[in-house]
Amino acid sequence: EEMGVGSQEIGKILMSSLTIADGLDSSMEHLTDKARGINFISTRITESYLWSNRSFEHFSQTLMEASDQSGNTTRSRISISNIILAHIYWTATARAVMDGMIPINEVNLIDSSNCQLGLWLESHGVKKITDAEKLNNLISIHDELHQTVRILFEGVKNHDRSGAFASYERLLELSRKIIQILTTIGYDDFIKWDSSLCVNVSSFDEHHR
Repeated sequence: EEMGVGSQEIGKILMSSLTIADGLDSSMEHLTDKARGINFISTRITESYLWSNRSFEHFSQTLMEASDQSGNTTRSRISISNIILAHIYWTATARAVMDGMIPINEVNLIDSSNCQLGLWLESHGVKKITDAEKLNNLISIHDELHQTVRILFEGVKNHDRSGAFASYERLLELSRKIIQILTTIGYDDFIKWDSSLCVNVSSFDEHHR
């Protein structure tokens, strides 16, 4: 009788083992399908990486060979584009501080010689910007930009929300002027601005100029 009961228990264990085995088979099949998918994705990533490297190789070669009509190399263009992007990031960081997303003590935006634009002006700006008026204008706007962010941060520290917003609006206005100057470096003006082009509406004239 005890042997009969034991046999039944063994039978139950065997059935349970078979069920588990079936489950394992199903799981293994599922894992195999996932592995195939991962392998396919890895292949595509590798392919993309390969094409990226080839493109970069071609791009590097182009940088060494190509130059535009004004005599400025493609590398210079990319360098200026990176400065513009860095400046946009700088402006966005100031906004994040104002919104409380970044602690004010974790960034150094006030020092005008610490940002990418300031570093570039000190090292290469004088050589790149041959127009003295444009260079002086950029330096002046850049200095005012950092004075403005100092006022903005004071407003943040003093919980003066309206004052901080007013400073940020001025910051955006100065940033737009900086980007306008940077995007015209190396290009001559096709149209020289003079009073004959005025429409006598100040906001329109400023935009057209």
